[in-house]
Amino acid sequence: MKEQYYEKSEVLQKKFQDLMERYNVIKKDVVAIEEIKRDRDQRINMLRSELDTLQGDHDNLTKTNASLTVQYQHMKTELDDTKENYEACVKNLNASNQVRHEKEEALDLKTKDFNLLSKKFDESEKRVSELEKENEKLDRRLKESEKEFDEMEIKKDSVSK
Repeated sequence: MKEQYYEKSEVLQKKFQDLMERYNVIKKDVVAIEEIKRDRDQRINMLRSELDTLQGDHDNLTKTNASLTVQYQHMKTELDDTKENYEACVKNLNASNQVRHEKEEALDLKTKDFNLLSKKFDESEKRVSELEKENEKLDRRLKESEKEFDEMEIKKDSVSK
């Protein structure tokens, strides 16, 4: 009986050792699984944190992009308006230059006409001056002739008396 107990005890002890070995293997596996879980959770938390940061950055960039898009559209509209204003100014400037050129040509013609008329006027004034001098001479001669005539009349009257 003792032997039976001894054998049973050995069998049970062997089973116990096998169970303990399996328990230790399972325990190691559980510890390894828990460590893997902890690493996985840390990575998940880190990735979530990074995802939150990236989503925040994405939101900021989306807002900035929207703002810049609106600003770009505004600047493009201003550029188009400026181009239109520039083209209108160029057109007006060309028209102004054309009118100025025409006015300068007309002024040149008027200046030439004025210079010609001025020369003619100067010549006419000179001629008038010469005629006035000649007229004065003739007036003096006439007065002298009248005086001579009067003297002759007086002589004639005196001789006839």
